[in-house]
Order: sequence, then C-alpha cells, then structure tokens
Amino acid sequence: MPPAVRVQIRPRLPFLLGAIAGASALGVGFELVRPFTAGPVGFDSSASVVYFDRIVSGRHLEAFVTATPKPFLTVVFGLLHGLTADWRSISWATIGAFALCVVLGGWFAWRIGGPLAGVFVVVGLLGSRTLLADVVISYAVPWAMVGWLVAALALTADRRRPALAGVALGLAALARLETLVVVGLALVVVLVTARPVRRAAPKETLRWWLLAVAVLALPIMLVHDWLLTGDPMYWVSVPEAFSRGSPDAVLSPADLTGAMTLRYLGMPVLTGLGVVGLAVLARRRAWIPVLGLLGMTVGIAAFLELLAIRNTYVSARYYAAIDLGLLMAASVGAAAALEGGRRVLVRVTGKAGAGGRTGLVAAAAMTAGGVALALASIWPVASLSATFRTAARTQLLQAEHADHVLPALMAEVKAVPGAGAFPAADAPMSGDPADLVVLVPPLERPRLAVDLALPLTQITSAPPAWLERGPGFLPYGDVIFHDELADRGGIYNVLEVAAPTTVGDVTLTPIVADPAAGLRVQRIQR
Repeated sequence: MPPAVRVQIRPRLPFLLGAIAGASALGVGFELVRPFTAGPVGFDSSASVVYFDRIVSGRHLEAFVTATPKPFLTVVFGLLHGLTADWRSISWATIGAFALCVVLGGWFAWRIGGPLAGVFVVVGLLGSRTLLADVVISYAVPWAMVGWLVAALALTADRRRPALAGVALGLAALARLETLVVVGLALVVVLVTARPVRRAAPKETLRWWLLAVAVLALPIMLVHDWLLTGDPMYWVSVPEAFSRGSPDAVLSPADLTGAMTLRYLGMPVLTGLGVVGLAVLARRRAWIPVLGLLGMTVGIAAFLELLAIRNTYVSARYYAAIDLGLLMAASVGAAAALEGGRRVLVRVTGKAGAGGRTGLVAAAAMTAGGVALALASIWPVASLSATFRTAARTQLLQAEHADHVLPALMAEVKAVPGAGAFPAADAPMSGDPADLVVLVPPLERPRLAVDLALPLTQITSAPPAWLERGPGFLPYGDVIFHDELADRGGIYNVLEVAAPTTVGDVTLTPIVADPAAGLRVQRIQR
C-alpha cells in the first residue's frame, strides 16, 4: 500500500464509499440509457435471446447470424427475457452489472494503490465511454469486467483464492473470449514458477493450478454451438464469414498497429499514468496485479494483432479490455504522482499537514487531484458528451419504434396461415425465402424475430440493391418496416410513401405511417 496523507480511515468508510459509488453508477446508467419505455438492447444481445430460444427448444439455428455466440449472455439474457418477456429487464440487469463494476473496480484499485487510486477508478468508470458504450446497448463488456474484477480481488486478497478466480475468469471468457489471453499468461507464469514436476512443490504453489478451471470455457463454448447449430466451431466461423464479406473493414497488422498507436497516443494522460502505474507496481513487487494488467493491455493487443495476421476483422470494441486495464494501472500511477507531489510540497513548505483541519484540507486537495486526473484520462466524459448522449438517445428511440410498430407487424404475420412455422429440426441452415417474409432494419432482425416468434428464414433486411427502382425492386417480401433512424441513406426514400404507390412490379400499401417519427410499415403486393 502506498503512503498517503495520514487521515484516519474508519473501518466502515470503505463500505459507505462503495455504496455511494454503486448508487452513483446506477444513477448514471439509468439517466443515460433511460430504459423505462423500452429496452435498447443491441444486435448481439438480442441475438443471444434467439440462441437461447433455439437451444432450449431443441432446434438448430435456421439461418446464419453475424453475432458471435457468447454462452454467458445466451443463458443470462435468455432467462431474463424468457421470465419477463420484456427487453427492459436486460437493460436493467446490464446497468446493475455496470454498478457492480464500479464498486469492485474501486475496491481493487484501493487495494493495490490506496484510497486515491480507488477514487480515480470510480470516477473513471463512471464516465468511461468504453464501458458505457456497452451499457447503452447491453453488450458484454460490463459482464466480463465483473468476472475480471472478481478474479483480481480473489488473487490479491490476504488469502489467495485461485479456484474462485478461475471460475470468475471462465465466466468472463464466456462473455468476452479474449479473457483467455489473461488466463493463458497466468498459466504460463504458474508453469514457470511452480515447477510442477518437483515432488516437493509446496501445496500453496500447486493451488495456483486451479486457475486452469477457466479453460473449461472452451469446451462449454463448443457444446453451446453444437447445440445451437450442430457445428461446435460455429463461434469461429462468424468472424471469419464477416471478414470475408467485408474485406475493406479488415486491417492489416501494420494498419492495426498504427490504429492502436494513434488511439493511445491520443489519450496521453491515461497512457502515461498507466505506464507509471505498472512501473510503480513492479517496483513494489506486486507481481499479480502487474501480470494481470499486462495481460489486459499488452496481451490483448498482441491477440488483436494475431487476428489481423489471420485477416480477421478487429472492431474498435475489442479495445475495451486494453482501455480498462490501462485505467486500473493509471489509478496507481495517479496515486503515486499525487503522493510524490505532496512530498515535494512538504519539503518546500516544511509543513507535513498530517493532523487536524490541515490534514483534512490536504486530504480533500489530494482527492480533488485524483478526480481531476481521472477526468483528464477519460475526457470527454460519456454522460456529458453531446455526441455520446445523442447516440444513446438514438438507441432508445429505435427500441421504442420497434415496440410501436410491433402490433401492426404481428397482425400481418397472423394474417398469413402457417406463418411462424420453423424448418424441420434436421434441416440445414439456410437463408432462402419462406412463404412469409418480413423485411426490417438489419440491426432489428433478432429482436423482432423474438417478438414476432418468427424463424430467421422469415425475417430479414432489405439491402440497398433491392431498393433501386426497376424490375429488381424488393424481389421478395410481404411486409416491410422502415425506420429512418436505422435505415440511413437516401436510397430508402423510396419507402416513404403516404398512399398506395406502385414501384416497378410492386405496390406499397401503408399500414403505419408516422412521418414525424420516421416510421413506416407497408404491405408489399405484386
């Protein structure tokens, strides 16, 4: 523990501060996401509910979905939606996971860097664009981070709990696969230091092999995808298929290195404090935090480079572990920098400021400094950024729009005899059109497949090529849902009609027309 301003800390104070941090996180999450009228659940997470439905019903996935299966989200989100039939429950649960991240993150940082480090991390996580971007659409990072932090706390406690850490990391890997990079690094270190072939190895040393429990995530993923598709390696085929279909989005290893370099040079406070923090921890021989944070940063960066070497698409979302690992390391660097500044001030003024009112003032000044450094590290703060808030508001509006048109879409589906019939259980995965086809915005497909109880062969999107006037206009489809927020681009203007309109061989008949909201549902007649 680093030296700090010596103000007596009452035993209950950390618990009180943790409660305040958790309540603040809930407030930030609910104020930003506002999941009261609808649940703004993103494509990958709504796909997890589809996966859960197919597995528990004993059916294979009937069409390819460009969302890599995440077994943890399949179970958690599938159960939540199955029990509530409400997408908001997933948003609420994810905000709860975010609050737990803030509490556990502050606790871990306090443990490895002192109270100032804890303050730094709480402030940093409350405003983190990286973390809150996944909170807004209920993606996996908050859930994985809970596992990362539980493991970190289990391995840095007075009594080490490698088995608990292994379970936590295994669950985190089922939400974010790159967690296994940290597990692999940890097991290599155990292999080098424990020397398991030595018969006299201490029992305490051998207990570290319990971290290998996390590796069970791999067979679980294989079983999950085998039940889902009949192909245990389906989770590998999804990013490969996306990369083949979007070659221009795939970065070369050199381009990825350049992109990451520019990203972290563009965060000079966070990156600088992170490097200082790692050096401070190494100097204190705090090897467990050092190795864990190196795995989260350097290890994940190397893993992303490996993906680039394999010509696999690397999303900016994959930087999340690096960002959050740097934030944890930066908390130690910030605490050390503030303490160093305090010592210099003491030498210059000759006043230690350790007791009474002077000590409280000094502690308040140090805390303010920690808050300022945290804000500088993550600026612009997510909840204060107009751009970020607009994006969050757009996600909520799209969810509200989908709920708004759901009754009209449901009526169209029910009007077609046999609609909603699933392919035979042994039928191969296919995207061929069925007797009924509902066309929806691409990112709404899994959500509306669940709400309309349709197989994925009966719900798809209309690519821009289908909307060009002429013989190829809407080659198939029976009803189309158009949302201007989701369907961006002038090509979609052809769908914005207020009365029955013929385009080529197709007549569009409005069922729902709300120009103010940018919403339209139209029956397609040929």
